[in-house]
Amino acid sequence: MKFWSLFTNVLVLSLARADDDTDTVVRWSSTGGGWRAMFACVGFANVFQQAGLMSEDSSLFSAIATNSGASWFLVQLFYSQAFYDQTVMAESPEDLYNFTMQWMGTYEAFALEVVPNGTDINEALGIDLAALHTGTEREQFEYNVVTQLSEFWGLYYNSNASWAHFVDTMLSRATDELGHKGVFADIQANPENRIPALQSTDMLIQSTLAPGSKIRLGPHRGTGTTTTEEELSEEFEFEFEDEYYDPAEKWNYLKPLFGDIDNQDLMVYLGPLVQEGEENATNWALYSVGISTAYIVNDTFAGFQYSTFDSPSSTELATYVSPTSRFWKWNDWESYYLWPNEGFWTLPTPNATARIDQDLVEQYKSQAVNMTSTGTLAPPFGGGAASVIQAASISSAAAGPLSPAAPTLFAQALSLQRQKVRDGLETDTDLAAVAGLTAYDLAAGDIYKNGVFDDFSVCSQWPNPCGPADGQFLDGAFSDNPSVAINVAQYHQTGGDLSKTMKLVLTNTNQDLVPGSYDTDQILQYFDCSFNHDVSPGDYVWLPGFVVPYRSPQIFEETLTVGDFIIAVQPMEDSNMSTAILYGTTIDNAAFGVQAGQSVEILVINTNTPITTFIAGATIIEMQMEPLAAMVQDIASSQELVARVKDFLGILEENENGEEISRSKAGEAENVDKPDSGEEPNVGMTLRSTSDAGTSRALCPLWAVGLLCSGYLLLV
Repeated sequence: MKFWSLFTNVLVLSLARADDDTDTVVRWSSTGGGWRAMFACVGFANVFQQAGLMSEDSSLFSAIATNSGASWFLVQLFYSQAFYDQTVMAESPEDLYNFTMQWMGTYEAFALEVVPNGTDINEALGIDLAALHTGTEREQFEYNVVTQLSEFWGLYYNSNASWAHFVDTMLSRATDELGHKGVFADIQANPENRIPALQSTDMLIQSTLAPGSKIRLGPHRGTGTTTTEEELSEEFEFEFEDEYYDPAEKWNYLKPLFGDIDNQDLMVYLGPLVQEGEENATNWALYSVGISTAYIVNDTFAGFQYSTFDSPSSTELATYVSPTSRFWKWNDWESYYLWPNEGFWTLPTPNATARIDQDLVEQYKSQAVNMTSTGTLAPPFGGGAASVIQAASISSAAAGPLSPAAPTLFAQALSLQRQKVRDGLETDTDLAAVAGLTAYDLAAGDIYKNGVFDDFSVCSQWPNPCGPADGQFLDGAFSDNPSVAINVAQYHQTGGDLSKTMKLVLTNTNQDLVPGSYDTDQILQYFDCSFNHDVSPGDYVWLPGFVVPYRSPQIFEETLTVGDFIIAVQPMEDSNMSTAILYGTTIDNAAFGVQAGQSVEILVINTNTPITTFIAGATIIEMQMEPLAAMVQDIASSQELVARVKDFLGILEENENGEEISRSKAGEAENVDKPDSGEEPNVGMTLRSTSDAGTSRALCPLWAVGLLCSGYLLLV
């Protein structure tokens, strides 16, 4: 095999399992970011091979956890030998450039095939997305957003109006074109099917489970059809357990819940598993934010684990059903802490029932009276191992908060944007602005009643329909984009030795590292920082400017400020990339299952590459294909990055005399050492400032469908 090291004195060490080492355990986590994340991880995996962490038959990583587009990478890495050979084991950066161009070329061919020329999202939705813009601003908006959304809309709609179906087709065609043996979509993501090199590495896929979901009883999926009583009864028979319900009476049992069957749908709520003796409806607790979910494959297990370790179960959730209006009403969801939430920071417990303001208690009680227990959440995808496509799609459903099938997160996401519209009102008599707010509410209502948006999220039984004991999955960014908390927690929950130091490589597949933005906040959230200082670990937090709130994934006791982050910048010569070393000591986070007392060292690698997350549609695929390939080539060519990874992991090199040396002794840049006990933690972090950060955010309209731009293009 060919190694590209510029140092002739480097000896690549043989691999051994990190967990077998007496001192450390080595893991990898990655943020999402669509196609940018997927291909950045391709480059990083090859760098790790050069550094001695991966080889053709083994891996030093005891686990790899990813989110969103990085999960597209991960399922191919674990379950396609052809993909592994052409990425991890590629012989040159140029080979990776060509691989990326071929993969994206297959994707472009798919987009051109299914999207008819002239697709117009304005015509498809019956509204003018640029209506609130004029002059040059309108022209810029139409070019940058309407064109992209039109192509995405055609691609999505012609993929059965289903995100999971879109991911299925995209990954299946690419893996087939690149020489995968067999049908990739048919592979079960289980322990046995992992490729040989990763048989001893655990796979963790980050997702988010909506706390409430909706089953349409009226027109759905934009077809004008209606779920019949017979069809719903069949779904109930499949979902309900006979020991609790008589199958012949299931629909009749639920029918009295509906006061107006022609104008109501069925809402499914999730809560902590109910203990025996707590079946009374007045004691039911409901989750009110997205639930961090990990799909885990290890040597003995393939299945789902929820960040509900502070409840009676982390693998089972209670389910309840009740009628809900078919039409959008903001006040139906006020108990889910719509923005702005006064006193949000001081509320003490993770259950919705303990968090409802007094003026909403009666509303909650009226809901509870009409709720019926349906037992526990049905095992996703029929139980057992999910398919590679199911795992990849639930992790990457980035437009999920725009799905009416997940009304609770739909309400939270739109409430934040709505408040921004209200903040723009100079006076209550500003008729133009008030008209804009009215238009926003009307558009939100149009989206909510249009079933074609439902499958922006992914039913927990896809490709089968959801029933009254199922839920909706969304992108993992809506609970933990860098997927660090589930990675640390899984080690703790599987009997990991907390006396060992965990060395975690975190690949941040970002566009720009802007101080005080989500780019930095998503890292700060694991430490004690400004926006979570008064929030207990596992309690609810709403990151500044983020789409939705979620349970705080703080797992380290140390304080980290944006200023500390910036001061420790370590840029990388001749590259956009930068690195950082963070030090943390775990604390108890009862929700995520993290235990106190383990030392964790984190090497953060930032891509800092200005490639959009949103690459869906032939025009933008063509525009971004070459930049993606160049990014992968740049990452894999960086011997500086290879050396920093080795330094972080303590992989020593031998000089020409056979003497073991570290990189710093070889005359390279100084390594960042862990401080002595009692000293302020030393944070090594790179930062690349930009003058046009957030440009695409500024282009998003106030119109509700424009939130697709906010929710999909920008946030993950």
